[in-house]
Amino acid sequence: MSEKYKIRDQDKPYFITISVVEWIDVFTRPGKHGSNFRASVGMINTLKRSTMILGTIFTLMMLMQNCDTATCMEDYYTANQVDLTAIRAASQTLSSNCEYVKITIRKKSGKLELRFYGGAVDNVTMYINPTDLSLISEHPVDECSPVVLDRFRTMYNDATLRTILQLFAKIEPNAVRINSKGVFVALGETLKHPNKGELEGGIFMAFASGFTSQWVISEIDTNVYLFDTLIY
Repeated sequence: MSEKYKIRDQDKPYFITISVVEWIDVFTRPGKHGSNFRASVGMINTLKRSTMILGTIFTLMMLMQNCDTATCMEDYYTANQVDLTAIRAASQTLSSNCEYVKITIRKKSGKLELRFYGGAVDNVTMYINPTDLSLISEHPVDECSPVVLDRFRTMYNDATLRTILQLFAKIEPNAVRINSKGVFVALGETLKHPNKGELEGGIFMAFASGFTSQWVISEIDTNVYLFDTLIY
């Protein structure tokens, strides 16, 4: 995936530089009249249209990096429904076959940050190459059990988790959190709880029907909800 021209940190300033590539001397060069003048005006109009298209593209990029409205998140779900459904299915398989409390995935400094939570101290963070999913480094907490560490290493090599990582890299949400109840896909700021700065807004895909929570905003599909929650 391209790493250029993407807003990675919502709290940092970003600057756009516009450069003049070439002047069109419509009114200064002798002989620029008649058909030549009309051709120059046509070139100016083409440049104006190109600028408008580039502005639209940049606006869409900004929206995808800062999806803070219910409409934006519903549009994201619609556009990526096939991949999101695949993430939910793979996560449910992982939840049935593996032992963990929760797993979080986030892109950080060009790497995938994969965190396994096994309890109060049995936690491991791994940094992974998003291109080939190779392990760059792992960082268990000091008190992490060797047995749990080996279990998380096995999970990292599990084909089901690798499918989730590949899909994450493809659709590029802010983060993903998997637990026994479902998958939360973080997309932006909170939708309904502005005083809870630690929460993030996004889409929660439940594994089973009947899911209820105080953080549900609305149901947008079967067992799929707009949701505010804590990632870490």
